[in-house]
Amino acid sequence: MARRGSSQQRNDQRRLSKQRAMRMQSWRKTEPTLLCPVMKQKKSTCYAIALEFHLKLKKKMPLDQHLSIQDFINLIPKGYLNAEDGSLMVDAFHVLSIFEKNGILLEKDCQLTESLVDVVCEDKKNCLRYHAKLVKLHKLNPEGKDNVTTLEYHTFHDNLIKHLKKGVLAVGLTIYPSYSKLKNKEIYYPTKAEWNGKTESYAHVMVCTGHNYDAKKNLFYEFQESAGVKVCDRGYVKIYADLVYQFVEMVV
Repeated sequence: MARRGSSQQRNDQRRLSKQRAMRMQSWRKTEPTLLCPVMKQKKSTCYAIALEFHLKLKKKMPLDQHLSIQDFINLIPKGYLNAEDGSLMVDAFHVLSIFEKNGILLEKDCQLTESLVDVVCEDKKNCLRYHAKLVKLHKLNPEGKDNVTTLEYHTFHDNLIKHLKKGVLAVGLTIYPSYSKLKNKEIYYPTKAEWNGKTESYAHVMVCTGHNYDAKKNLFYEFQESAGVKVCDRGYVKIYADLVYQFVEMVV
C-alpha cells in the first residue's frame, strides 16, 4: 500500500509539473495594472499602448495616466490612414519614428476624439511628451521571399519571445474570415481552405501580452483585442504563432 501511495504521489507531482509548464506566461497576469484597459477601437493605437506599458514598467510615467491615442493619430500623415476607420494603410515602419522624434502627449493634454483631421495644437507645445529611445520593426520575412526556412521561423519567434519577456509588444498578424467566429479561450488557426490561399486575408495589429504552448508543443500567443471586452476571454484572444509576421521592439 505504501508503494502504491508513493507511486500515486509521483504521478500527481508529474501531472502538476506538466500543468505548471503549460501555464501562460502573460503580462496580463503579472502586471495587469500597467496594461491599458481593453477598449473597442479601430485606430492604429497598439503601438502607443505598448509604449505606455514600457514607460510604466520602467517607472517613467505616472501609473494613473495614459498616453494620448489622439496625439498619435494627429501626428500620422493623413494619407497613411484609412478615411473610414482610421486604420493604418502603410507599413508600420513609416510611422514608428513618431515615438522617437515627436513623442506622445498624455491623454489629459490631448483627449481622444477619434478625429482624423485634427492638427497638433500650438497650446500644447509646452506639455510634456513621452519618447522611446529605440523603436525597431522586426519582420519574419524582411526580403519578401515566397517561403521562410525553419531556422528563420524559429529564430524570429525566439527573438519575439525574448523581447516579450521585457514587456508587451505591438505585433502584426495575418487574419482570415474565420477569426470572427473565435470563441472563449479557443486558439485561433485558419481553415485549411483559408491557409491554402482560397480566401482573402487581412493584416491586423494587436498588443501581445503573453505566450504558451499547446498540448502538442505548438507555440501560440495571447493578445489584447481591439474589439472590446465582449470578445473571447474578456477581450483577450489566443492565436497560433504561424500567423505572426512582424513585431515592434521598444526601448525607453
